This record gives sequence, structure tokens and C-alpha cells, in this order.
Amino acid sequence: MMARDEAVRALAASIVPASSDGVFAVSGLPEETVATLFACASRTDQDFRTMLETLLGSGDLAIAAPVPPGRPDGGEKARAFRETWLRGYGHASVGEHALVHLVLEDISIVAARAVADLRLGSFTERSTLHCRLAPDAALVPPELEGEFADRYATSCRKLHDAHAALLPDVIARLRPRAPSGAGSDE
Repeated sequence: MMARDEAVRALAASIVPASSDGVFAVSGLPEETVATLFACASRTDQDFRTMLETLLGSGDLAIAAPVPPGRPDGGEKARAFRETWLRGYGHASVGEHALVHLVLEDISIVAARAVADLRLGSFTERSTLHCRLAPDAALVPPELEGEFADRYATSCRKLHDAHAALLPDVIARLRPRAPSGAGSDE
């Protein structure tokens, strides 16, 4: 098992280089596989590398090694996932990852919006709808100091606590009215 875990980590490292700053490119994968990764990333609270290792370790992302650009084989599971979400559910964003695949992690929603508003590419943002955010997930802007930083962090925690307290009741009330379908988290 340990050798398999090491092989998965090595394969993931060849796809996503080691980086501590949360900005890195994804390379060596067919477009369908990249689309699968970004679609999964938008619906998980795991960081990108951990999610990649999880998918590789479980066999849900079946690749033996990174492939040269243009090679069409991304694995049947990735191809089926892309077809389901792109054609079956109309999620065109899954099909837009055909260029440079850049990951930006640990940035605020405000920064994510600023990047997406540049319209220099196609963006898949982590979904706040599909992910339960940790109570300390709010990023306190570095320019806030002292009392202002404390008040900001306290306000964010209170908003998170209110969201967490209300969510079960909202789900319980909406569940009977909403059709359940493939891919729905609730």
C-alpha cells in the first residue's frame, strides 16, 4: 500500500509541480482529464493536489503517466464524466479548459472575482454552494491591522456560524421541493 501511495504522489507531482504559493500550472494531461479535474475542484474543499491524489488513488482518474500535449487518451472515466456534465447537464464550463490550466488557491472571493472579471480565460471557481467552508476560511486582508482585523475576522466567523446553523433547516425545507439528480450534493 505504501508503494502505491508513493506512486500516486509521484504521479501527482509530475502533473502539478510542488509549490507553496498556491499558484501553479497543470500540465501533461489530455483536455478531458483537465476538465474532470477542474469540475471536481469546484466541488470539493480539498486543495488541488490532495484532490488529484485522491482521484488517482481511487482509480477515478485513470492515467498511467502524464502524456504529451495533443494525445487524446484521457481515460474512459474522464471522458464519460466530461460527456455527462457537458452534454447531459449543460455545464459548458467543463469544456472550456483547453488552454493553459492555472490553479489559484487560497485567494479571497474578492480576488477570485477580480481575476475572473479580466475575461482573459475561462474560470472554474470553487463553489460555495457545493463546499462546506471551514469556520476559519475567511482571509483577513493584510492591510487590516489591529482592531479592524479582529472585527473583520469576528464578523466572518459570525457569518459562518449563522450559515452553518441555518443550512440544515434550509436543506430540510427545500429537499421536498427540489428534484434530486445525478451530481447533486443534497
